[in-house]
Amino acid sequence: MDRFENFLVFVGTWSEQPGEGIYTYRLDPATGDFGLLRKELTDRPFHLTLSRDQRFLYATSSKHGDAPGMVVAYAVEETGVLRRLNQQPTGGSEPCYVCVDGANSFLIVANYRSGSVTLMPLASDGSLGPSSCTVQHQGTGPVAHRQSEAHPHCFQLGPGDRFAYAPDLGADRVFAYEIDDGAGTLRPTEPAALQPGAGPRHINFHPDGRFAYVINELDSTINVFDWDPQTGHLTQTQSISALPEGFSGSSHTADVQIHPNGRFAYGTNRGHDSIATFTIDESTGSLSMLDCTPAGGQIPWNIAIAPDGHVLTSANHGSNNVTAFSIDTDTGLLQPLGSPAVAASPTCVRILQR
Repeated sequence: MDRFENFLVFVGTWSEQPGEGIYTYRLDPATGDFGLLRKELTDRPFHLTLSRDQRFLYATSSKHGDAPGMVVAYAVEETGVLRRLNQQPTGGSEPCYVCVDGANSFLIVANYRSGSVTLMPLASDGSLGPSSCTVQHQGTGPVAHRQSEAHPHCFQLGPGDRFAYAPDLGADRVFAYEIDDGAGTLRPTEPAALQPGAGPRHINFHPDGRFAYVINELDSTINVFDWDPQTGHLTQTQSISALPEGFSGSSHTADVQIHPNGRFAYGTNRGHDSIATFTIDESTGSLSMLDCTPAGGQIPWNIAIAPDGHVLTSANHGSNNVTAFSIDTDTGLLQPLGSPAVAASPTCVRILQR
């Protein structure tokens, strides 16, 4: 086979078992059937990102505790094979999120355990250079067993790649940075404060660049912000629960994604084990809950939406599977699609569509 067919789905894992790593599946978007192609062995690839031209894949890699974290660079071959390029230390421990700019000139990574964020330059062949800047976060929150110190859980670029944002679960802040990629530096700007005990985890931006959405792990909410492209400032306009009314069990959110058409948002509930669907007001960016769809597995950690907007996949960490859903692009509603794929403790899923 000269080229892969349909979608490629890459799955990152957080498994203690030997012989684990990044799973590569072929997904038929019409049937939802997964076909395992191969497994790339690497130490606990918790989070993955594809370059925007889909030529490269980057994965965090780490061991437990204070051991130095790594980012590993891969070239994505025409057949879908991952060809390892190189790896570099992240400047901290337990890296949990990695993001690449549109020109593929630099990469940013959040180090959860050590509480820092790092910038690395990228070579023209997609390989990683040594980190050029690491910034240590400071801060605490009222939930003592989770917020005794800073824990950035994401590091995401804003529209235009000039600013970057790091939701910090431990500090109840979204730290903001202006990037000078020529100098390879991160300049801190004004952070956004969240409600005490929120535990901000992930951030994503609306396709039109006006709004940002932060999902909060500890209080299971999503906060909506207006975004200023000149200053990079975030101004909060709404906070809404990601759980259905009347739910009283234990649950913690994880990931938030915005549909490519800008009309819908999706968030994962770990405990309620659902994917919450919201409509987005086109003028204000505010959210209204539409539905909570069972994730098809336990502890849905991360979701991905195909570039064409018709398929959503969910990495269900607690049940060792990955599920697929069709998206009604008119209503935003999800429908289960096909049978789950098996993966050991999946924590991240990415879809490549060419």
